Amino acid sequence: WLSRDTVEVDKYIMDDWCGFICTTSFFCDMFEGLCYIHTKEHMAQIPQNLPVHIIAGEADPVSDYGKTVKDLLACYQANGMTKVDLKLWPECRHELLNEVNREEIEQDILSFIQGIVSA
Repeated sequence: WLSRDTVEVDKYIMDDWCGFICTTSFFCDMFEGLCYIHTKEHMAQIPQNLPVHIIAGEADPVSDYGKTVKDLLACYQANGMTKVDLKLWPECRHELLNEVNREEIEQDILSFIQGIVSA
């Protein structure tokens, strides 16, 4: 679920700071925070012309294989945001910057940033 790059997955497995089981309290706090920031009041504070480039892997179970990021895009658009786009990377999993095609993904991010800076 993490990446198709087995070297990166092995690094993750060997890292003491990764792979631990999160507490119930962590998940309660995380979901409470998500509910808090996604209220109409807080969403209205996001500038409607803020450039946002959402990226995700199509094979990422955390995003329900792209469904939740599509929902996020629709939420931003319903809030009147006009400069939001979504790139779903085929066959990619959760950690896009540790994927086998990370250079292509990095170039996509760089192109997005350069497009903003040069505008």
